[in-house]
Amino acid sequence: MTEQPTTQAGDTAADLETTPAVETQPEGAVDAQVEAAAETADAAEPVEVVEVEAVAAEVVEAAAAAEAEVVEAEAVEAPAAVEPVAVEPVAVEPVAAEAQAVEPAKPSPAAPRPPALRMPSPAVIAAKPPAPVKPILPTLTPADEATVEASKAFGRVDAEAGVVYLVGDPEVEVGKVADCHGEDPLEHFAKKYVEVLHQINEVDTLLAQDPPPVRDIRRSVDKSANALSHPHFIGDIEALRARAHEQQLQARHLISEVDRARKVEKQQAAEAREVTVAAAEHLSEADAQSINWRQASEQFRELLDTWKQQQANDIKLDKPVEDALWKRFSHARATFERRRKQFFAALDANHAEAKQVKEKLIAEAEALSTSTDWIDTTSKFRNLMDTWRSAPRASRKEDDALWARFKAAQDTFFDAKNAEASVAEEEFRGNLEVKEALLAEAKALLPVKDLAAAKATLRTIQDRWEEAGKVPRADIRRMEDGLRSVERALKDAEAEEWRRSNPETQARTSGFRAQLEDLIADLEKQLAAAQSAGKDKQAKEIEANLEMRRSWLATLD
Repeated sequence: MTEQPTTQAGDTAADLETTPAVETQPEGAVDAQVEAAAETADAAEPVEVVEVEAVAAEVVEAAAAAEAEVVEAEAVEAPAAVEPVAVEPVAVEPVAAEAQAVEPAKPSPAAPRPPALRMPSPAVIAAKPPAPVKPILPTLTPADEATVEASKAFGRVDAEAGVVYLVGDPEVEVGKVADCHGEDPLEHFAKKYVEVLHQINEVDTLLAQDPPPVRDIRRSVDKSANALSHPHFIGDIEALRARAHEQQLQARHLISEVDRARKVEKQQAAEAREVTVAAAEHLSEADAQSINWRQASEQFRELLDTWKQQQANDIKLDKPVEDALWKRFSHARATFERRRKQFFAALDANHAEAKQVKEKLIAEAEALSTSTDWIDTTSKFRNLMDTWRSAPRASRKEDDALWARFKAAQDTFFDAKNAEASVAEEEFRGNLEVKEALLAEAKALLPVKDLAAAKATLRTIQDRWEEAGKVPRADIRRMEDGLRSVERALKDAEAEEWRRSNPETQARTSGFRAQLEDLIADLEKQLAAAQSAGKDKQAKEIEANLEMRRSWLATLD
């Protein structure tokens, strides 16, 4: 059977242009022929010597048997149509040429025994292309048989030339009578018309599918166009061409719509991929000091998974677009990894420096931990602590270990200091009892009645206070503040006494008192006059002024 190969599907409806027909052979018949030849070769020993004619006959019989299993009631193809692939090419060619001269209906005559040849390997047999065999036609339905009968009217046979023509103006040669293998030429080529009709019907089926299989539509439309451009059949070809033309128009429109929809899908897929790339670039440009690198690394892994899912599930982008997006994503990923490594390398360097600084502070603290110079060493420990706080941090694990060592040295010193202070505290409790009694005696001097006697008593209290010695740390401020309050009260009393006894102060006070007394007397007269006249508002103002002057006079007493 003669088939028309399909053309490669293009990206637009313009790819539906027709191409010349090329004859191929049915896949099933070829497979049967190769399989039979391989079985023949496998059955022979590698060094077995066979006869050329016997090998050729076995190949022919194997091909005929394969064809007989598929096609019922169809004549076996003549040996001339099969190339003896089971033998070496050089030795088989004469036999193949001789076999081609044999009539299809006659069996192969016996031949003299040629020189022995070595059987080729199965790999050689499988690699040799099979010879074309008679195509296998599908079983015709009643409708197909009716179409075959109707199609015979569109052809004629030139018995003299052995040619079959498609009737028309001009007539077109569609094949040779010899190609029909004994079958009625008109019926043979009418059946081929039915094959093309089935192809046309298949296109209608494909065009009706949703979603439309664009690649299959292109291939089927091209196949029909190729068959109609160089017809090798007889029938109502103009009707088929009209249907094929309508199908081409419909296919172009459909493919155009599919192309537009695909462009939209590609644009949407590209935009979604752009979002992924932009997110990757944003992460790669983040501030190295503020970014959470662990979280950002996880986000980058999720972005890579998203890219893979988009690449697998979304519509395939044009290669230049996808390559450009992937180049950006890959560059962002490489930049992120480089900056992350640089950050942690610098961080490791800083941690090493911090560790070195704190190791030095620890050494100083450990050297001071056994000191008994409590005051000076306490000050030094305070300075070391300030330096520790300003030092850079090491890694969390190392920094915690370093701090534990520093604190241990610090605690060693202060524990010893506090232990000694505890002993001293017990000794100071007796002093506290003495100073509690002295403080009570000092507070008894208040309020001051006899300034000279109070001052003399306070001096003896102060002397005994110094002789009593230190008190516990917790009571120092309370005791000192209590004694200082008594001392300030005596000083205030002494100052007030001096103010009153100072002649200059008394003179100024006498003059001011006289002025106040005169002003108060005058205001009393004004108040009485205002009250008599019924001027209540004026009387209230005078009365307020009078009360203020009287308070001033009272302070001078």
